[in-house]
Amino acid sequence: MIEEDGKGAIGGAVLGGLLAGPFGALFGAQLGGSMGANARVKRAANERIEAMGLNKETIQAAQDIAQELADAEESLELVRNAERSQRNLLDVIDSSMEAAYKAAETALRNGDEATARRQLEEKNMQKAKRAKVEAEVTAAAARVATMQASVASIAERANEIEQIIARTVTATKTRSSSGLSSDVNLALEAEDPLLKKFKDLEGK
Repeated sequence: MIEEDGKGAIGGAVLGGLLAGPFGALFGAQLGGSMGANARVKRAANERIEAMGLNKETIQAAQDIAQELADAEESLELVRNAERSQRNLLDVIDSSMEAAYKAAETALRNGDEATARRQLEEKNMQKAKRAKVEAEVTAAAARVATMQASVASIAERANEIEQIIARTVTATKTRSSSGLSSDVNLALEAEDPLLKKFKDLEGK
């Protein structure tokens, strides 16, 4: 999640990387006026966002994509943990099978056929269990691959919005220093091809 107890904790590496750039400037202001903030802090955060020259559509798009990316990265971590757990279980089963086989060998050398038979039966039971766990590992790995592709797709869209933010903020600073009006600001921002593309996608 983007926010956690009002601290704006970031969990995923991809989103964390985005927040090091233009996203960070936007969300630094946005989170500064979030949960528990007083009116003065919220007003300062809103003024900072307004000074960036971003319109409501771009801000909303950035918020939505950041939340979507945070959720996807959280889901990716969950399926990765599940895969690791299944692989660890596979290692435990392999160790049990090896131990049972060695115990059977020892029992045979000592002339204890009954114990050797029990140990071999235990090994076969573990072998059957291993086949099931191995299938679960394969399924878990497929889920990880699917979530990785999802994160990559969302990250690509986030990068497009990041470019919009960067260009808009840069253009706003340039226009501010040259004295262009806010009307010109809005007109130039509306011509941004990436923003237009995003709006078209949102409208479908």
